[in-house]
Amino acid sequence: MYNCNFVKMKIRLFILLLIGSKLCIAQHEIDNWLFGGGRHFHFYEDSIAILNDSKVQYAAFPACVSDTLGNLLLYSSGINVWNKEFKIMKNGDSLLGVLGSCGNIIVKQPGNNSNYFIFITDNLHHYFPFYFKNSGIRYSIVNMDMDSGRGQVTNKNILISDTGGYATIKLCAIKHYNGKDIWILMQNNDSVNCYLLCENGLSKKPTVFFTGQKIVSTFSTVGVITANINGNLIANSNINATPKTISQIYSFDNSTGIIKLKNTIK
Repeated sequence: MYNCNFVKMKIRLFILLLIGSKLCIAQHEIDNWLFGGGRHFHFYEDSIAILNDSKVQYAAFPACVSDTLGNLLLYSSGINVWNKEFKIMKNGDSLLGVLGSCGNIIVKQPGNNSNYFIFITDNLHHYFPFYFKNSGIRYSIVNMDMDSGRGQVTNKNILISDTGGYATIKLCAIKHYNGKDIWILMQNNDSVNCYLLCENGLSKKPTVFFTGQKIVSTFSTVGVITANINGNLIANSNINATPKTISQIYSFDNSTGIIKLKNTIK
C-alpha cells in the first residue's frame, strides 16, 4: 500500500528537480513535459502551468519536444505520435514501442531543421515472448514541414539492430564534442551500443561497450541510462541482471563514442 503523503512528497521533489534542470539549460526545446493520465507541465522562466490536455491516458512517460520558443511540436508514447494540436500525426500510429515505458526519445537531426528521429525499443518480445525471442531498437522519422507545419511520419519502425536477445528500455542522447552531432546510446543484451546521428543520418556501425552484465528476463530490461550535463559521465541502472549489480558508472569520450567502466555500485 502506498503512503499518500510520501507519494505527494515524491511528486513535489520530482517537480523541483525538473525546475533545477531547467536552470542549467537555456534552450526551450524541453519546456513541455507530457505524461500519462492527461498530465502536461509547461515550464516558463519563473513558473509552471499544469494542464490536462495530454492524449496519453495510460501510465507512460512520453518523449516530447518543443521549438526554440517553447511551443510544443510533437510528443510520442512509443506507440503513437501526436502533433502540436494534440492530434495523432499523419502516419503517426502503430509504432512498435513498449506501452507504458520510458523507452523512447525524440532527437532533432543535426543540420536539418525539419527532421526529428524517434528512437524506441520494439515491443515484439515484450508482448509476445514465446514468438519473438529477440528484441530490436528502431527509429521513425518525422518531417515537420509536412501537413502545413503539423508534421508527418515519413519513415516508420526502421530496425537499427536485432539485439540477439533482450533489448532494454534504456535509451539516451548525448551531444557530440563538436557541439552539433548527437550520440544515441542504447543497451542491448550485454552491451551499450553508441550510434552517431549527424546531418547524413544515423551511423550504421556503433561503438560497443560490453557491460559484463547479462539480461536474463523481460523484467531485467527495466532501468535508466543517463548522462551528466557535460556528457562525459554515464550512469546505468540494472535490475535482475547477472551478475547482480545495481548501477554502473562509465566515463564517456563524446568525441569518439568510447565508453569505459569507472565504478560499480552493488
